[in-house]
Amino acid sequence: MSIAKRRKQDRKIVEGRMNTESGGTHVLKDAYSRVELPGLLAMRCYAAISIVLVHLIALPQLQVPSYLWFVPAHFGNGVPLFYIVSAFGLFVGYSGRIGRRQELREFYLRRFLRIAPLFYFMMLIYIPFCRAMWGTTIPLSQFVSSALFVFNFVPNHVTGFVMASWSIGVEMAFYAILPLLLFAITGLARSVMFLAVAVFLAANWALAFQGTEGVLALFSQFSLMAHLFYFAAGIAGYYV
Repeated sequence: MSIAKRRKQDRKIVEGRMNTESGGTHVLKDAYSRVELPGLLAMRCYAAISIVLVHLIALPQLQVPSYLWFVPAHFGNGVPLFYIVSAFGLFVGYSGRIGRRQELREFYLRRFLRIAPLFYFMMLIYIPFCRAMWGTTIPLSQFVSSALFVFNFVPNHVTGFVMASWSIGVEMAFYAILPLLLFAITGLARSVMFLAVAVFLAANWALAFQGTEGVLALFSQFSLMAHLFYFAAGIAGYYV
């Protein structure tokens, strides 16, 4: 049984109780939204660990033993895996729960507070770090685009100046459109259709930037458009 169907069944059970029982209304109101998924956290941990291992090998250019060839070859897929798991988890947590302006504000606030504090701390650390290591100064425009989490939409800033922050730019861009996706994608057929559209867009996006170099090549690689189909796969998985 899909997670979406389980949530619908739980909702009917809870709403029935709310109509027949008195007291404990607030507890019952949110009970249907709590779906225990022990494997979800495990997948997030696996994605995070694989990303860390890849960077620990790539940054100092370590030579790994031949029997560990699969680590540098495949553990970079931790980022796409994280996107898939993220979309799946967000639909589990928010499907049917963002219907009012207050709920929308709460969603965006929670997403912001989940990312911003540590990211802002790293931004402040990287300013003197870049100056000390490479003698470079972070342009004000790039600092502002990173602080506002819009750098994924700016070709010159898409990689971010904090190391590997491009993935945060992709994630925050997806957060921005998630409420619309929750409203529009309400079943398996629509989720599969969205996945097909996302794959089509990614293929044409890559084709449009084929042969480009420098800033444009980076923009084509790190833009949300190039990664949207991973999120779409997670959404489709929610309805399967």
